[in-house]
Amino acid sequence: MSKRIILALTAVLSAVFLAPLAASAAPYTPGAQFVASDYTVVPGQTVTVTGQDGFFQGGEAVTFTLTGEDGASAVIAAGVGSAPLAVEPISYTKTANAAGGVSASVTVPATAEGSYSVSGVSASASGSVTLTVVAEDDGLASTGYELPLALIWAVAGFVALGVALVVVRRTVRGTSRR
Repeated sequence: MSKRIILALTAVLSAVFLAPLAASAAPYTPGAQFVASDYTVVPGQTVTVTGQDGFFQGGEAVTFTLTGEDGASAVIAAGVGSAPLAVEPISYTKTANAAGGVSASVTVPATAEGSYSVSGVSASASGSVTLTVVAEDDGLASTGYELPLALIWAVAGFVALGVALVVVRRTVRGTSRR
């Protein structure tokens, strides 16, 4: 009987403390082929937006469009070694390589706030990514320590399991002395 109680208690505690780990896992987007090198940016940061090989048709024109607050001071560059092109929140067109891949460097404005959308559109496909702008580090020292959520849940689970085992052991010990 006590083995069944321990087993049931272990199963319940495992479910309670392990289920939130799955809920806090990083999101995964299967098959995402239009990607950015970074989705969280600071004002003035440059990211590379890429349509991976096979996303577009080889040799076709792909139009990159940036939309967001103060888009006129944003920059879209054709890639490595090319001069940046300042744009209104309009478009810049680049030709995909033979395998259908294309990329562009996007620099968000130095006064950027909120989020920006970068899309790549061709005759055969379209993709879009959202860049979220966060405040730059203000140089102040961190006044706290952030533990990973999984570690907090694991420690809490072990503490609860230890308490449960002590309670069960005392209950079994008290029953066997009678």
